[in-house]
Amino acid sequence: MSKKIDFSLGLFFALSTIVFLVVFLTNGLFFNWAFERHHNILSWYIRPIFIVPIVLFAYKRSWTGIFALNFALFTIMFWFPAPATSSSDVLSFLAYEMEYL
Repeated sequence: MSKKIDFSLGLFFALSTIVFLVVFLTNGLFFNWAFERHHNILSWYIRPIFIVPIVLFAYKRSWTGIFALNFALFTIMFWFPAPATSSSDVLSFLAYEMEYL
């Protein structure tokens, strides 16, 4: 991939991440919808797996890889359906997280 295309796609994902964060933090309906799905622990287990590819793309200086994976890290919280039940540990952590946000 040429450097110009890599930079353009990287910029697209960086701007998409910013737009996502603005919508997530300003739209209560979307925030609640995504936060319900954040109760699914599978997204918590998959998130650390992204660290190795981010390091690899940083080493290769690939803007697209870095910002696409950052976008994936921010959006993974609603990739999975909301669970039917949540454990008390999950609920206590999410209560802290909700208070922080």
